Amino acid sequence: MLDVILIDDDFKALDLLELKLSKIENINIIGKCETLIDGIKLIQISPPDIVFLDIELSRNIGFELLNFFESPSFKIICVTGHQKYAIEALRNKVFDYLVKPVNAEELSAAIRNYRLEFRAIPGSSKTKNDPLLDSGRISLLTNNGFEIFELDLVTRLRADGSYCTLFFNSGQKVMTTRNLKYYEEKLNNKNFVRINRRDLVNINYIQRLHKGRYPILELTTGTQLQVSDRKRKLMREMLAK
Repeated sequence: MLDVILIDDDFKALDLLELKLSKIENINIIGKCETLIDGIKLIQISPPDIVFLDIELSRNIGFELLNFFESPSFKIICVTGHQKYAIEALRNKVFDYLVKPVNAEELSAAIRNYRLEFRAIPGSSKTKNDPLLDSGRISLLTNNGFEIFELDLVTRLRADGSYCTLFFNSGQKVMTTRNLKYYEEKLNNKNFVRINRRDLVNINYIQRLHKGRYPILELTTGTQLQVSDRKRKLMREMLAK
C-alpha cells in the first residue's frame, strides 16, 4: 500500500487527481490539502510515501515544502500546469514531473516507477519511520479531521466495510475513514495481531483463549471474539510462550 498526500490550491484539480489515483491498485490517499501549511502539518502527522505537489500555489511556491524537512522520507511528484519548472524540479530532486491535465497513463507510469525503484509492490509489507507512532500515539482520520490518541489505550480495531472502528479501554469508540488493512500494515510490530477477517487486537489486552471447535478470545474488557481457523494455530503458539 502506498500512502500519498495531495497538495494543490485548485480543489477541482485535487478531486480529479484523487479520482485518477483511485483507479490505481493499492493507493491510500491520506488527505488533500489546498495550502502548503496544511500539507506540511498533514505530512508531520501522517508521513506519506509520495507527495503530489502543485508548484504554483496561491501563497507559496511548492518547492518551499522542502525547507521544512531536512531529510524527507517521502518523494515528491510535481503536478503543474507549466513546463518552466522542470529544471528547478530536477535541482530539487523530485521523483517525477507531471503536467496538467494529468494523463492517466503517465500517472500510472510514475507510480509504477516508484514501486520498481523502492520495491513497494502491491501486497508487500513495508514499515516507514513514523515519529508519532514511535512516540506511542496514533493519528486517526475521522469525519472531524485528524485526531491523535494514545496507542496503548486501544484494545482492538474492527472492520466496518471501508471504514474501521477503534475501541478504547475506557469504552470510547472512534470510527475512522480508513480500512482495517491500512491499520494492520501501519501497526505491524506494534503489539497488534489479526485474529479474523474483521478484528485486529492489542495483545496487551488478551485475557484468555477458550478452547473448542470455534476458539474464543477473551479480552480484559470482557469482549469475546471468535478466532478464525487460519489464525487459531498462531494464537495458540503466541499465548503458549
